[in-house]
Amino acid sequence: MSDKNPYDGLKEKLDNINWPAIYLFKFIGPEEKINQIKPLFELGESHTKLSRKGNYVSLTVKMMILNSNQVIDIYLEVNKIKGIIAL
Repeated sequence: MSDKNPYDGLKEKLDNINWPAIYLFKFIGPEEKINQIKPLFELGESHTKLSRKGNYVSLTVKMMILNSNQVIDIYLEVNKIKGIIAL
């Protein structure tokens, strides 16, 4: 079993961005789960959209981020909530 962090590839790509920068986050999940992650993005500009059948909600957030570690930290926090998919 590998000890490699699943976010290493993303971190490598993020390190090529000139920070601070506006970063776009996108997630999809049941509405109650999306509502649980919204507090992470209070400083960002967010938009939600209900799926056609009404089973899921998508959340798109544009937010000023200071560095690549902050992006990874947010994904790690979101990952703690089962049922949320990062796009």
